[in-house]
Amino acid sequence: MTNSKNVRVDNNDYTISEPNNREATITLDTSNLSAGVYTVSWLALSRDDGDISKGSYVFSISLAQQSSSSSNSVSENKTFSEQATIDNVNLKNEITPFSVGINTFNVTLTDQQGNPAKNITNVIMQFTNTESNIGPIVANLAKNREGQYSVTGGYLSQPGEWNISSTPDLSSM
Repeated sequence: MTNSKNVRVDNNDYTISEPNNREATITLDTSNLSAGVYTVSWLALSRDDGDISKGSYVFSISLAQQSSSSSNSVSENKTFSEQATIDNVNLKNEITPFSVGINTFNVTLTDQQGNPAKNITNVIMQFTNTESNIGPIVANLAKNREGQYSVTGGYLSQPGEWNISSTPDLSSM
């Protein structure tokens, strides 16, 4: 388990559970934990066929909200945007604030005339950071309205180059 600076925060005491050998545990030194985004990366070797599976997931720890009398600094609000066309559907990805930590990921889908794409049941985003050996991390986006989907979370948990892909389910169109 690593923090947002890619520093290991577990006690390096990986243990397979006695009652269930499909469960494992690690312990954390809670004095090293602070507000931020953390990544748990895992790797499993199948006893049945020797295949290796790997993945990651993220979570965040936040501080209790400070009283309203304190001053909060507002960071510069940056947005990353990219567009593509898949099977005659225009896809626009936007990430705000596009920094390590909590971000909002928006996907807008339109037809060739610019109208919201209809009958799309599911949009999935996948995040991979090969530099930090993280991923794939998968997020299901919530449908806000026809053609617009979003999710908020700490999926960009480490600095570095992230490969982010959006996949709409176009089978129902």
